[in-house]
Amino acid sequence: MIGGVATISIGVGADRAMGGNDERALVRLHQAIRPLGTVVSFMNTGAHPDDEQSALLAYLSRGLGARVVSVIANRGEGGQNQVGDEYDQALGVVRTRELEEASRVTGVHLRLLSEELDDPIYDFGFSKTPEETLARWGAEIPLERLVRLIREERPDVVMPSFRDEYGQHGHHRAITRLTLEAVRHAADPEAFPEQLSAGLLPWQVRKVYVPANPGGGGGNVYLATETGEVDVTVNTGEFDPVLGVSYVQLGEESRAFHRSQGMGRVVEPGPRLLHAERVLSTVPVAGPERSLFDGLPSTVGELVHTVPDGHEGLRSHLRSIQAGLEAIDGAFPDRETILLKVHDTLGKVRQVLEALDGAGAGGPWAEDLAFRLRVKEEQLQAVSAAATLVIGQIDLEDWEVVQGQEVTLTVRAFNGGQIPLEDVSLRLEAPQGWLVEPISDGPATALGYNETVGRSRSKTSACDWRRRKGGSWSPSRTGRRRPSGTTKRQSAPFGFGSPRKRPTSTLTIPRCCAAWWDTGCMGNAPRWRSRRPGSWPSCRTCPCGRSRPPRS
Repeated sequence: MIGGVATISIGVGADRAMGGNDERALVRLHQAIRPLGTVVSFMNTGAHPDDEQSALLAYLSRGLGARVVSVIANRGEGGQNQVGDEYDQALGVVRTRELEEASRVTGVHLRLLSEELDDPIYDFGFSKTPEETLARWGAEIPLERLVRLIREERPDVVMPSFRDEYGQHGHHRAITRLTLEAVRHAADPEAFPEQLSAGLLPWQVRKVYVPANPGGGGGNVYLATETGEVDVTVNTGEFDPVLGVSYVQLGEESRAFHRSQGMGRVVEPGPRLLHAERVLSTVPVAGPERSLFDGLPSTVGELVHTVPDGHEGLRSHLRSIQAGLEAIDGAFPDRETILLKVHDTLGKVRQVLEALDGAGAGGPWAEDLAFRLRVKEEQLQAVSAAATLVIGQIDLEDWEVVQGQEVTLTVRAFNGGQIPLEDVSLRLEAPQGWLVEPISDGPATALGYNETVGRSRSKTSACDWRRRKGGSWSPSRTGRRRPSGTTKRQSAPFGFGSPRKRPTSTLTIPRCCAAWWDTGCMGNAPRWRSRRPGSWPSCRTCPCGRSRPPRS
């Protein structure tokens, strides 16, 4: 018997990125194991949804196992729409959901600088210059947010999607300028001291690249006037024998989710070269590079060299962890052996983390080591979940819900694997600010082969309304109170569950215009649609009767 915790999150399942549930088990397990082999990380920045370097991100994440972060500035509110009549904020909602699905395919962590529907970092349409863009956005706001993300994510390598040169969209050039400036500020202990007061630490990015391909990289339609020097070349046309596609093909599968923009194309197998120019490096690099991560420690074992003298015990533990990670990779596809080795290695990782905290080891090296080991802790938990074949399911009272509606749901876990589990507990993860209230609960339980366990939950969204400066209304980002009055029941696809099953928990979504969401809703919820044609996004009055002035 092996103990474990099953965590169920509301949202569209990540299995979709791997194509469904038949290939799936072994592919998912293999993809979960691959990141254990490296500790490097990469951040790509872009202005709009669909600006991400999809082929490169797929290669780094799915191919090398690097931890990859995709940062997008706005939500594409000013773009085209080939699939519907949404525009303005509603188009931003559609494109945000497209971006989320695209990011699941490439396996990247998505972060957005735009935090609200009326956010100043807004896609106001084509911009000819970065100066115009920064004048509209306000240079300080996106800079502060990007510095914060760099300090939170601590990437080794950063690369904007476009070059800052004439002919590019002003938004593209602006985010490239902001990226280079944010890298400098993120390492400066004097910059944005409020972030440091909140617990963040300065972070020095090791290397920064910009695209060196004609056109600025990414296959964009804006012609570049120059091509940069080539310091490293990445072949995104390499073929993945497990996924059965090349990384550039996987990138196009990701881009196909940007349906409103008509993205995604058929790519024949074969080499696809992406060139990059190095514009900053804090590590010694001699001659042409073979990888974006040349000169950086790439495994837990290589982190030993970052530990100063006098910590031989710590170095020994790191070597033991590295041996455990290699043993997990070598045990594929033996699920039971993998699971046993995962939990053994997970215990060693947690032991080192406790030692780092308990000994009060100071200095940047200790914080960096702890951060990378916390990432490994999360990755080992992901491998454990993939190895057990535990499948999460959410059953809903009404499979179509909108804001303002209370819904009852049940969280279930099914064990499809031959490994019996003990101490299995379930919890429901919801977007920030949504209330989760248990209706019926129980202690942790055992879960054998072909068995199901269920728990009841009540869920309430947080999109309540608060008056803002100037008399306008916007969704609260932190509100948690249940809305007063009768909720408004409307319909929209939720994406999972069955209306025929008996409900066992409750979801309440405050009644406000479906186009005006808070950060948590826009970043995590499915696309909502009102039954009343034209009631959003062009409406200026919320269903609850409150109104806001049009955008100036």
